[in-house]
Amino acid sequence: VGDSLASLTSHKSKVPEDEVLDEFADVEAGLPSYWRKNIEDTKWMIRYDNERLKNYCADLEERYAVSELRIQHQSANYRNEVAQKEVEIRQLKARQFVLEDALLQLNSAAQPLHSGAGGIPSSTTAPSSFSHDISHGSAFPGDDMDFSDIISAQQEINRLSIKVLRLESEVDHWSAIAQAQQTHNSDQSEICQLQNTIKLLEQNQNQDLYNHQGEIAVLQNAHQQKLAEMSRRYRRELNDSEERIKKLENQLQQGDSGVTVTDESKICDLQNMIQVLQNEKQESARKIKELEDQLKDINEQLSLAQNDTEVLKREKEQLSVEKQQIMEQCETLKLEWSQLQPSVMEQKAEEIGNVQKTSEQTKAHLKEDTHNTPADNSDSFQITKVKSIENGSEKHDLCNHKTVKGVKGIQQQELEIQLVNEKTRILTNQIDQLSEDEVGQLTQTIPQKALQAKTYSGKLDMIPPQLLAASSRTSQPAEVQELRQSLHEKEATIRMLQENNHRLSYAIAAATDRENKGHEEMDSKIKQLKEEQDVLKTLLKEKDLFIQVQSDQALLLQERLEKANRVLDSATRPTQQLHQKEKQIEQSELPGEILDDAQKEWMNSENGTEGKVD
Repeated sequence: VGDSLASLTSHKSKVPEDEVLDEFADVEAGLPSYWRKNIEDTKWMIRYDNERLKNYCADLEERYAVSELRIQHQSANYRNEVAQKEVEIRQLKARQFVLEDALLQLNSAAQPLHSGAGGIPSSTTAPSSFSHDISHGSAFPGDDMDFSDIISAQQEINRLSIKVLRLESEVDHWSAIAQAQQTHNSDQSEICQLQNTIKLLEQNQNQDLYNHQGEIAVLQNAHQQKLAEMSRRYRRELNDSEERIKKLENQLQQGDSGVTVTDESKICDLQNMIQVLQNEKQESARKIKELEDQLKDINEQLSLAQNDTEVLKREKEQLSVEKQQIMEQCETLKLEWSQLQPSVMEQKAEEIGNVQKTSEQTKAHLKEDTHNTPADNSDSFQITKVKSIENGSEKHDLCNHKTVKGVKGIQQQELEIQLVNEKTRILTNQIDQLSEDEVGQLTQTIPQKALQAKTYSGKLDMIPPQLLAASSRTSQPAEVQELRQSLHEKEATIRMLQENNHRLSYAIAAATDRENKGHEEMDSKIKQLKEEQDVLKTLLKEKDLFIQVQSDQALLLQERLEKANRVLDSATRPTQQLHQKEKQIEQSELPGEILDDAQKEWMNSENGTEGKVD
C-alpha cells in the first residue's frame, strides 16, 4: 500500500511539472531573443546559487555531525571525570573511617602501655586532632594593607613543624620500647602489639605530614592571591593618580583668564594630592621593608631545613660505618671458627684411634683366654687352673686399668663437649651481630657437632661387652650409665641450641627488615626536605620579583611627584607676581593700562609654563 501511494504522489507531482514546463516553453518561443538570453542567464545564476547553497548545506551538516561527535566525546569525558571524582570521594571517606578506627585502636593500645612501660610520655594523643586547626580568611581585608594574616600563617607553619618533630620523637620512643621488650621479654603477643602501635604511629605521622603539606600549600596559595590583589590595588591607585595628574595638567592648561578663587582651590587640591602621594610612597616603603623581613624569615627557614638535611646525612653515614664494623666482626668470627676447626678435628681423631686400639687389645686378650681352657687330667687341670687364676687376676688388673683409661677418655670427651658447647654458646651470642648468610653457616656447623657427639656415643656402644662385664665386676657400671645419661642430656641441649639458632635467625631477619625500613624512611624524609627547599626557593624568587616591581613603581611615583612639584612651582610663580602687582596698583592707584600689561605678562608666562609642561 505504501509503495502504491508513493508512486501515485510521484506521478501527480510529475504531471503538473511537465505541464508547467510545456507552457513555459511555449511562452519562451513567443518572446524575443534578448529576453530569452536574459532568462537563460537568470536560470544559470539560479542553478549556480542552488549548487552553492547545496554545498554550503552539506558543509553545515558535516560541521553539525562533527560538533555532535565532539559534544558526545566531551560529555563522556565529563562523565568519566565525575565518576573518578566520586570514586576519590569514596576512597577519602573510607580512608577517614580507617583513620578513625586506627585512632581508637591507638588509644586502646596506649592505655595498657602507659600502665606497663614506665617512663613513657603521656603526649601520645591523636595527632589528627590538630590537622585542621588553621583557619584561613576567605575575604582579604586589604584596605589597611597589613600582613597580620601572613604572620599568623607563618606561626601556624612553625607550630605544625614542632608537632611533627614531637610525633617523630614519640615514634622513636615507641620503637625503642619495642626493641627493649624484644630483648628482655620473649612474649610474642606483646611484641606484636608494640609493632602494631609503631605502624599505626608511623601511618598517623605520614598522614599528618601529608595534611600539613596540604595546609602549607593552601597558605602559600592564599599568600600569592593576597600579593596579586595588592599588586592590582597598587596599579589601580597608580592609574588613579596618573588620571588625577592629567586632569590637573589639563586644568592648568585651560586657565584662560586671570587668577581667581578656583585657581587657588585647584592649587590646594594639588598640594593635597602631593601629600597623599607622599603618604602612599611612605606606605609603599614600609611594605617593602616588611617584605624584606619576610624574605629574611624564609631564608632562616631554608637554613634550618639545610641543617636538618645535614644532620640526616650524618646519621646515615654513622649507620653505614656501624654496618661496616659489624661486617668486619663477622669476618673475624669466621676466621676464628676456621682456625678452631682443624685443632678440634685432630684431637677427636686421636681420641677415636686410642679407643679403637684399646678395644682391639681387649678383644685379643679375651680370645686367648677362651682358647687356653684345661682338657687333660686333674693335676694338670689344677695347675692350669692356678695359672689361669693368676693370669685372670693379671688380666683383671689389665682390664680394670683399661676401663679406667676408657672412663678417663670419656671424661676428657665430656670436657671437650662442654668446651664445644661453651663455644657454641659464645657463637650464639655473637650471632645477633651477624648477617643471614653467616647464620646459615653456623647452623651447618652445629649439626656437625651433633653428629660428632652421636659418633662418640656410638663408639661407647662399640666397646665390647666383656669390658663392660669386667667393669661391672669392679663396680663401675654406674659411671658408664651416668656418662650415657650425660651424653643424652648434651644431645638434648644441642637440639635446644639448634632451635635457639633458628629463632635468632628469624630475629636477625626481622632486624634487617627494620633497618631497611628505617633507611627508606630516611631517604623519603630527605626527598621531602629537598622538595620543600625547591618550593622555598621558588617563593623567594617570586618575592624578589615582587619587590623589584614595587621598587620600580616607587621610583615612578617619585618621578611623577617631582614633575608635579615642578608644575606647581611654575604655576604658583605668576600668581604670586600678579598678587604683588595688584597690591602695588591698589597702593599707587595706577590706571587700567598697567593692569592690562600685567595680565598680558601673566598670560605670556602661563603660556611658557604650558610649553614646559608639554
